Amino acid sequence: MSNKYDWLKRNLEKLATFTPQLSQVSNIHYDAHAWTPLKLITLAHWVDVYTKIISKHKEYGEDFWYIDLLAGPGTNFIKEANTVIAGSPFIAYFCARTPFTKYIFIEYDNERVRALEERINLIEDLRMRATTYRGDCNKIISALNITAKHFLAFIDCEGLDVSWKTCEKLLTKRGDIIIVFQTQSLRRTLGRAKRNLSDKERMNEFLGDTSWRNANNADELLKLYMRKLKKYRNYVGYVRIRGRYMYDIILACKKGPYIHAWESLRKRYLKITDKDAELALRILKGEVTTIDKFFTSYTTLNKWI
Repeated sequence: MSNKYDWLKRNLEKLATFTPQLSQVSNIHYDAHAWTPLKLITLAHWVDVYTKIISKHKEYGEDFWYIDLLAGPGTNFIKEANTVIAGSPFIAYFCARTPFTKYIFIEYDNERVRALEERINLIEDLRMRATTYRGDCNKIISALNITAKHFLAFIDCEGLDVSWKTCEKLLTKRGDIIIVFQTQSLRRTLGRAKRNLSDKERMNEFLGDTSWRNANNADELLKLYMRKLKKYRNYVGYVRIRGRYMYDIILACKKGPYIHAWESLRKRYLKITDKDAELALRILKGEVTTIDKFFTSYTTLNKWI
């Protein structure tokens, strides 16, 4: 019997093989760091789980979207390793069991949009499914007519980029949402806002109110944010990425047996080391013989679907 991770392994290998072409199209990359691959491996893991389930669902299987609110140029330059790896738009394509019926990519910067579109054009099937938008993701989501029966949204915040109003619009629709919560940098932001130095209005927009004033630190801010998400989704869980650049990745979705796939990842990340970050980078570069170290059994998931 083939290893349960063989499918994801093969597709990550395809992605890694294709990455040099993505890199050669443009010299515009997102400047990332050694811990970034862990975030991308987390996305790859959930894209795999999500599309395995949703593509077989009678109600949603014919119309499910991927929405990337901060898509970037489609590639990441890892400074510490002096290497380029594929970004979230291409992970969402290559790691999907069945391609999303539509891909929505939003990016503010003109050069990044141009680079992303040039890279998308390398893949005919993705080009037919993808729509790119240049501008503020908050304004674009506000105006966007989301007709999908279900979606997976990825919000890779650098800080306070995405307002609560934007999240709330997504939360009123049927879909899973993954949010990168920049816990470490928000410690400083929270301190400045509380001292009325700056960022006060941005914090209001990010949380949708002034409740952030009740948070004494960034961990309490994270819990507050998750409580707001729980008003719309009955499962809200997170994995913490530890290291020089600590951040949390939140999943908000409908509760079901498949959340064990997320919880298994969370348990692994509780014991994360520099070796894990190096392993994630090796996976995204195509050296994926040890990918099963990241993920535990899908037994429960397989029974459910």
